[in-house]
Amino acid sequence: MAKYFKVNLNYGHQGAGKRHESNRYLRMSSDASYIDVMDLAKRMPGVKKGMKACNEIVEISRSEYLKGKKRKEEDFFIKRLKNPALRH
Repeated sequence: MAKYFKVNLNYGHQGAGKRHESNRYLRMSSDASYIDVMDLAKRMPGVKKGMKACNEIVEISRSEYLKGKKRKEEDFFIKRLKNPALRH
C-alpha cells in the first residue's frame, strides 16, 4: 500500500532572496519515511537547494492526494516549470 504526502516547497530562480511557494503531491512506497520524501522533493526541478527546500511535509489520504494532483494541473507556475515553451 502506498503513502501519500503533501509537500510545501520553495522554488528558486525568482531573483536574489525571492522564492515561490507551492504544494506538490507525492505518492511514495509504503515504507517511505519523511526523510525519503524530503530527499525526493529536494531533487525536483526548480526547488531551492539545501534546508530551504521544504517548509512542510504532511501525510495525507489517497483522496486528498487525487484532489491535490487535480488542482496542480491548473497551477500555471508548475505548467511553466514542466513546459520550457511557456517559460519566455
